[in-house]
Amino acid sequence: MIKAVHEQITELGIKVDANNVQTYIENSRDFYIWPITTTHSYQQKLRVTYIDFGMTKKLWDAWEKGDSFVELQSDAEEMHRWWKKAFEVSELSHTPQGRREIILSAPGWNSIVARGKTCGLQLHRYNLESFTEQEKDILERLATVFEQSYTRFLDLQKAEAQAREAIKQASLDRVRGEIASMRSAADLELITPLIFRELTILGVPFIRCGVFIIQEKEEIIEAYLSSPDGNSLGALRLPFQVSEFTSQSVEAWRKGLVYRQHWNKEDFIQWIKQLMEQDQIQDSNTYQGSAAPPESLDLHFVPFTQGMLYVGAVRPLSEDEIELVQSLANAFSIAFARYEDFVKLEQAKAEAESAMSELKATQSQLIQQEKLASLGQLTAGIAHEIKNPLNFVNNFSDLSRELIDEVFEELENLEASATKEEIIAILQDVQSNLTKVHEHGTRADSIVTSMLQHSRASGSKREPKAFNPLVKEFVNLSFHGMRAGKAPINVDIDLQLDPAVAEVNLISEDFSRVILNLCNNGFDAMREKTLGGLEPYLPKLTVTTALQKDKVILSIGDNGGGIPEEIRDKILQPFFTTKKGTDGTGLGLSITNDIIKAHGGQLDIQSQPGKTIFQIQLTL
Repeated sequence: MIKAVHEQITELGIKVDANNVQTYIENSRDFYIWPITTTHSYQQKLRVTYIDFGMTKKLWDAWEKGDSFVELQSDAEEMHRWWKKAFEVSELSHTPQGRREIILSAPGWNSIVARGKTCGLQLHRYNLESFTEQEKDILERLATVFEQSYTRFLDLQKAEAQAREAIKQASLDRVRGEIASMRSAADLELITPLIFRELTILGVPFIRCGVFIIQEKEEIIEAYLSSPDGNSLGALRLPFQVSEFTSQSVEAWRKGLVYRQHWNKEDFIQWIKQLMEQDQIQDSNTYQGSAAPPESLDLHFVPFTQGMLYVGAVRPLSEDEIELVQSLANAFSIAFARYEDFVKLEQAKAEAESAMSELKATQSQLIQQEKLASLGQLTAGIAHEIKNPLNFVNNFSDLSRELIDEVFEELENLEASATKEEIIAILQDVQSNLTKVHEHGTRADSIVTSMLQHSRASGSKREPKAFNPLVKEFVNLSFHGMRAGKAPINVDIDLQLDPAVAEVNLISEDFSRVILNLCNNGFDAMREKTLGGLEPYLPKLTVTTALQKDKVILSIGDNGGGIPEEIRDKILQPFFTTKKGTDGTGLGLSITNDIIKAHGGQLDIQSQPGKTIFQIQLTL
C-alpha cells in the first residue's frame, strides 16, 4: 500500500526524498510509520518514540490544537539533533547506515503531514524547499482517500479476525465434545486423528502431530502419535529417561514451557530405530507409513496440565501458530480432565459394586451362621427341656419295675400276714410313680406342642377384624381359664378400650394367642406375688387400647412383682423361663414376639418392682 502511494506521488510530479504512512497508538504520543524513500523500500513497521523537541513535538503541538494538516521546517542543526536522538531511542535505529549518512548530511528539513482519525500521510524533503499549495492540496486529498481505504482494511481485518476466532472456537468445542464422549482407554486412540483434523482446520502448518500424556507416578509418557496421513499409530509407552529427548521434554513440561527441537533426516531415522529396539513399533512403516523420512523436522511440544500437545512441522512455528496450538491444548486439557474424572468415577463405581457384592456375600454368610447358631441354641434348648421330663419318666419307670419285682417276691410269701400290707404299700408307690411318669410325659408333650406352634407358619391371611371386641373376648377367656385351673386367684380386670380403635388387619387366630399369652403371663406373676407376700395385696390386670396417628397401641399391664433387670434381655429367648418345675415351657413370650413381628408390629416391655406393662404397636 505504501509503495502504491509513493508511486502515485511520483507520477503526480511531486519531488520528495521520502514519504511514509502513519498510524496512531491510543493513549500514546508514539506512532507507527511505514517509510519508503527514492532509494529504499523498508516494507516494515517502525515505532517512532515521542521526543520533546523537533519534529515530534511540533506535530503533537499542532494536533492538540486540532490541526489536521501540518507543515514542518527545520534547519540543519535542529534536524540533525532530532534524528540523532531518534536513532537512539526509537525503532528508527533500524535505518541503514547509508541512509543515515544521507539524512545527517542534508542542509535542512521540509515536511508536510495530512492526518486523519486513524492514519496519515507524510512527505519529506531533505532541504529547505517548501511545498506548493497545489502539492499540499494533493496530499490532503490522497490522505482522505487513504483514510477511507485504511478504514475498510481495518474492518476487513477485524472481520477476518472474528472469522478466525469463530473457526478456532468451533474447533475447541469439537475437541471438548468428542473427548468428553470418551469412556475407555481404547477411545484414546481416537485422539490423534481428532488433533490432526483440528490443526488442519486451524491452518497450523504441520506434517505430524500427537498427544503425550505424562504419568508422573509411573514416570511413563503415553504417546499417541499420528502418521503423516493422519492415522493413529497407537499408544507408545516411553520411560522418562529412555532418551535425552524424553527427559528434556518432561522437564520443560514441569516448568510449563514450550519445548522445541530440530531434527534432520538422520535424527528422525535414529529415533525410529530406537523405538524398534525397544519393541515400541514393529518396523519403520508402522511409524512413517509410505512417506519418506522428512529432511527437516521442527518439533514443538506445547504443555497442558496432563501432558503435551506435539506438532511436527517443516519449519519453526510462529508465535501466533504456537498460540493456536496452546489454545487447542488448553481445550484438550479441560475435556481430558473430565474424561479422567469419568474413569475414576467408573473405577469407584466398580469398586463399590465389588464391595457391595462382597458385603452381600458376607451378610448372607452371617445370616446363615446366625440361623445355624439359632438352630443350635434351639436344639440345645429342646434337648435340655425334653431331657428333664424324660429323665423323670425313665427314673420312675425303672423304680416302678423294681417295685413290681418286689410284688412278685411278696406274692411267693403270700401266706405271711404282713405280706398283704407290704404289697399294698408297693402298689401305692407304683401308682405314685406312674402319676409322675404321666405328669412328665404330659410336660414333654406340651413342650413339643409349643415348639410346633413356635415354628409353624400360619397359612391364614390377615383380614380386617374389630380390635376391641377381640381383645375383650380373649382377656375374659384367659381370666376364666385361670379361674378354672389350679391355684386360681382373684384379679381385678380393668378394660380401657378406646372407641376410636376400629378394625385392624390381623390373623385373628394368631393374635388371640398373643392376648392369651400376655394375660396368662400377668396372672402367673400376680399369683407368685400373692403366695409370697405378707402385706395385703389386690391383683389387677389393666388392658388398654389407643389410636395414635397411624398406629394402634395395645397395653397389658399387671401389678405383680416385676421383671428383674438382670433377666429382661433374656425373657424373649426360646425356653427361657423363671417358673419352677413343670409349670412353664419358656416359649410363651417368644411365640408372642414372633407373632407380633409377623404382623409388622413391635413389642416393648416396661417393668419396675410392682408393675409390668407389655405394649404392642401395630401399624394400620
